[in-house]
Amino acid sequence: MMKTSIAVSQSVYVGDRRLDASFHTSYGIQAKNHLKEWSRKYNGKIDRLSDVANLFNGPRFPRFYVKDFERGIPFLSSSDMLQADLTDIKRLSLQRTPKALLQSIEIKQGWTLISCSGTIGNCVYVRQDMDGMTGSQHIMRVAPTSNIPPGYLFTFLSGDTGYNLLTQGTYGAVIQHIEPHHIKNLPIPRLNATTEERIHQLIERSANLWVQASEYLKQAQKPFGFIDNKEVLFFSPHDFDLSIIKASDLNDRLGGYYHSKIYRNIEQKIRSGRHKELRELSTRIFAPPLFKHIYLNNPNQYPFLTGGELANRQFTDIKYLSTKGVKNINDYVVKDGWVAVYRHGQYESMLGTSFLIDKRLDNFCLSDLVIRVVLDKSIISPEYVFAFLSTKAGKLLIKRLATGRSIPFVTEKSLATLPIPILDNMTIESISNLVRSAYDLRMQSLQLEDEAKRILNDELSIK
Repeated sequence: MMKTSIAVSQSVYVGDRRLDASFHTSYGIQAKNHLKEWSRKYNGKIDRLSDVANLFNGPRFPRFYVKDFERGIPFLSSSDMLQADLTDIKRLSLQRTPKALLQSIEIKQGWTLISCSGTIGNCVYVRQDMDGMTGSQHIMRVAPTSNIPPGYLFTFLSGDTGYNLLTQGTYGAVIQHIEPHHIKNLPIPRLNATTEERIHQLIERSANLWVQASEYLKQAQKPFGFIDNKEVLFFSPHDFDLSIIKASDLNDRLGGYYHSKIYRNIEQKIRSGRHKELRELSTRIFAPPLFKHIYLNNPNQYPFLTGGELANRQFTDIKYLSTKGVKNINDYVVKDGWVAVYRHGQYESMLGTSFLIDKRLDNFCLSDLVIRVVLDKSIISPEYVFAFLSTKAGKLLIKRLATGRSIPFVTEKSLATLPIPILDNMTIESISNLVRSAYDLRMQSLQLEDEAKRILNDELSIK
């Protein structure tokens, strides 16, 4: 796609006498020129990033992970930090990781985290529930000084202008890796103190609402604690296990992992009480056929998300699906109130992860790697079923159903047999309300963040 731009002669000299069009039409250069023009026209102050924040990466080091939550500390990768749910991330061993090293890789509330390797430029604001976690060397820490409100700095860096400067800087080309010295001179526009504080408070409220939503989801899972015992929480599908079973219990499955005593104990606990299989609670369980992914340059009414993007707090990579690559585009559209289950991948990956389709995802298109579960709301609430499926026990039962050695996958037919514990009506209603409240708070959190960016964009616009 061709882009055009008008460059003044002075820009040739400040750009190392670059005459190639790609330099002057790059988004990073355009963002830098826009800030210069904003500063000139409105007498706006511009600081360097290093003037208002300390920039550093964590060191490289051997990693030792543990399953016991009490003996480990959460360790974020550059992809983990983007996720909506941080409960399943790996934990570094407190015993085998030196204390001084843990301190050097710790992250603090109010910092901005930037992915600086692979996919670069993604920004995350460190919330209260992330305070004290650790992070990899592929995450750059931006620790604001007292010279700038933390939420305001995050809003600029995570917005379009900040992103373009982070990813393309002054080089005029896409950068594959960034270090602190690459962005220390990145321009940070300064507004009046009242506006910066207003933006900061919006981000703080957004972060607090997300923390509260996460707490509601944890509370919604607590009634399933009789299944999610310590044995289950510490179990991994690759753990060694020796079991003796009856031939009548094979269920046409000869894979050793399927017959692990942990899996069988989980299922026995559920089936020994009041329960129903997922198919008894649903009007439809299906996955659309494989299709050719043809994306459009311009938005249409079929926004598309991959499974990986679906797990993130913010949807930053929305594509738009062409109707030409599919037989019936409506096969891929999901609706508010459905539950989606990721059915593909290695056992330690997203395989078995469930998502509640809310208003934000209504009418989105999802990958064929996601099974759609349409619950019968006259029998059970989707929020209740999602709450169970999102527990460790629920995820393990889904993983157990996977077949295939190279890349395991779950079929719609096998998922339909999954047992769902049916608790008393009062508990079901309480769980459902907690999940609904959590998703309402998530929506409000994202809206506040969008409002902060809107205010900043208005302030930086040139009229």
